[in-house]
Amino acid sequence: MGRIDIGAQWKLKNENSRFNLNLSDVFKTGVIRSTANVPELNIYNSWTLDFEPRVLRLTFTQNFGNTASKARKRNTASDEEQKRITN
Repeated sequence: MGRIDIGAQWKLKNENSRFNLNLSDVFKTGVIRSTANVPELNIYNSWTLDFEPRVLRLTFTQNFGNTASKARKRNTASDEEQKRITN
């Protein structure tokens, strides 16, 4: 069994919006087929199992709010130990 998905992403000029286009199971490889043929017993059986249909998704994403985040300085226990050793 195997599966190949493919996708593309386009960012708009304002950098806060983007479109995603995704296609799942491009080559339709997620299908299992089986056939049993026993003519002596007059048995013929054939079945197909398809787990998921091929799906095309178009998604629009818009980010709101402040994009710049402040990095805060945190003191950890190892920093405290380093200060004690160097002093």
